[in-house]
Amino acid sequence: MKPSSSGPFSPDTASGTTEFSHADLPRPLSAAGSGGGHPVSSAPPLAERVLLGAAITLLVAAVFAHTFLLYWQGWKQEENAHGPAVLPLVGFLLWMNWKTLSHLPVRADARRLGLLVISIALLLQVLGIWLGLERTTGYLFIAVVAGLCLYFLGRRLTRALAFPLAFSLFLVPTPGGVLDMISAPLQILSARAAVHLAGLSGVFVQNEGVNLIIPAKNIRFEVAVACSGLHSLTAMCLLASLLAYFMTVPLVWKWVMFALAVPLALLGNIVRIYLVLMVANHAGQDAGTAFHDGLVGKLVPFAVAFCVLLALGRVIEKFTQRRPPAVSTAGAPH
Repeated sequence: MKPSSSGPFSPDTASGTTEFSHADLPRPLSAAGSGGGHPVSSAPPLAERVLLGAAITLLVAAVFAHTFLLYWQGWKQEENAHGPAVLPLVGFLLWMNWKTLSHLPVRADARRLGLLVISIALLLQVLGIWLGLERTTGYLFIAVVAGLCLYFLGRRLTRALAFPLAFSLFLVPTPGGVLDMISAPLQILSARAAVHLAGLSGVFVQNEGVNLIIPAKNIRFEVAVACSGLHSLTAMCLLASLLAYFMTVPLVWKWVMFALAVPLALLGNIVRIYLVLMVANHAGQDAGTAFHDGLVGKLVPFAVAFCVLLALGRVIEKFTQRRPPAVSTAGAPH
């Protein structure tokens, strides 16, 4: 009868010696990880992370210094006046989700991907500076921030920060080329739609491109670039993204809410031009101009679009809300 061994080593009764196997030897930490020998990733030392973070920060500041100045200049334009409000809103989103974010682990599982994103964004930014396209490449700064999150925080935390990062894109002023490309069609569309609404109200308005003329009163208005609805379009997209984020609906319906911001912003701008024509027709051109330049006239596009968007959001929430099935009590004991 041979004695059974249950410890890390077993005695040999015949020779009186103790034999060890390779499996019984202590393994290093990298090979003794959970689940079969995968190495345990360790974060770089604190000093290394601080030095690397400082170096990357200085590099980003040097490459994007002039771009930040263009941000500030662009925010002074009416169509980009929402820019300074974006950073406080991003801070509010982070504060609101801080409890969840603070419980997520910081992992070094995407450092290569983070460095790749940062490198590509910086190279494209340098190329944009060389080609004189800094207003167009201003969005690359958000890509650099996303790369920094991947490098220092890991995939899971960066995924949790996806919406604040995407929302930060509203910081960037709309590039001038985009303004020139879409402002003219918006001007013509808004002018024609306002003329049709005025006709339905019994007021004849002559449309000559972006010029609106009321022949009976010798009143003439021009739908300028500032009246094309571009400002309300960008601001409504910002508000729609926030509203969709807080809605308790599936993701596809959140995208539907965001997409509805475009036609609703145009609708609000058309209503504004229509009201200017109506005021001018009843009280004169000066009254119409005063309404257009006043606070009420400027708030009309947002009020109309946001109210309709809010109502549609409520309808979508009720439509997607699932009621729990009724529990049958026919066979339940009484």
